[in-house]
Amino acid sequence: MNDGFGGGFGMGGFGESTTTEEDQRVGHLIVDTCDASSHHLLFRGVADDDLSNKASKNTKNLDKDINNMFKKFPPK
Repeated sequence: MNDGFGGGFGMGGFGESTTTEEDQRVGHLIVDTCDASSHHLLFRGVADDDLSNKASKNTKNLDKDINNMFKKFPPK
């Protein structure tokens, strides 16, 4: 007998699952450096991080991310 599901769902039944949703604030920083005359992109630095409810923690993480970003600057 064909039940229309093609089989393969274990022992003929369906399992249960639970899904939860949670908001997560994320900050994105993109720094582009371009040649002034040709307008060609010379360097792009990108940083993404989850944001805290504490401004001091966000500032500390941003400083760390910027320092890491500019370790690759200037481009070779």
